[in-house]
Amino acid sequence: MPSRLALETAFPAISVALEHDGKLLLPRSDLSGKRAAGLHPAILELLEGRGLEASDLDEILVDRGPGSYTGIRIGLATAKTLAYTTGARLRTFLSTDICYLEAKKSGRTAERTAVLLDARRGSWSLTVYEGPGRRVAPPALRRREELPQAVEECDAILLPGGAQDLPELKERIVPLPFPGAATAFELEEELEPDGDSAPLYLMPPI
Repeated sequence: MPSRLALETAFPAISVALEHDGKLLLPRSDLSGKRAAGLHPAILELLEGRGLEASDLDEILVDRGPGSYTGIRIGLATAKTLAYTTGARLRTFLSTDICYLEAKKSGRTAERTAVLLDARRGSWSLTVYEGPGRRVAPPALRRREELPQAVEECDAILLPGGAQDLPELKERIVPLPFPGAATAFELEEELEPDGDSAPLYLMPPI
């Protein structure tokens, strides 16, 4: 079976995961407080701890956004470099897709579900899903005052990272933890093709 490395750097803490010989492997070190700068050491620990080298990788999955500007930039640069130097296949996914999938697995989605990510400075990244998980449209930026109308037809509003000051949406908000890189291995149909690795920042750096 192929060896696949997944990188998640769009959220406040980085996450890496390895799928090798059909088994899911995670770093032994606690990455909960690590930022994107800790990505290289985390990858090395994960590979070397299992007696593997980067050249053993067949596929690399990486989040291209939306999310942290610095995190996405570092994650994509790292993944592209690894793919180039090892010949591994590079595939990307959206941060909102793994948020939706994590909620779906625990029965917290609805017929029409929104995923909201705080884009800072009064803006939010909004992605809407229908039915079993079909993305209605790509993630889009919405101002705080636009949210009530933008999610008017959504029965559930997923809010990764916990509660925010959105009282008018409170009844439909479903808080959930930020998902980890391992969830990307379950995204087979949503993984984007080779070459589709343009970052989806939505907001410029502060």
